[in-house]
Amino acid sequence: MSYDINTVTADCYEGTLCLINKFGVSDETALAQLEADITFAKSAELENTPINGYNINFSEIDTDLLMIATIQSAQGVTNNLKRIFEKSIKTV
Repeated sequence: MSYDINTVTADCYEGTLCLINKFGVSDETALAQLEADITFAKSAELENTPINGYNINFSEIDTDLLMIATIQSAQGVTNNLKRIFEKSIKTV
């Protein structure tokens, strides 16, 4: 028995290229906005309530490089993502 899996649409809502998510949002634009809002809120929370012993400087992170490094990390290449965080996270 063989299976036919479309790796582009696997784990997507039917008829879309939007990944299935815990919010149930099947519109790519709406999901991107929701993810941006959550990321902004979480980063603000982290700046206002830092993790004990760490100082994270978000202003030093190049968002384009972070996006590329995140995609590479999902593909198994983690050295660039590690380098970005090592430069931005300082122990105090």
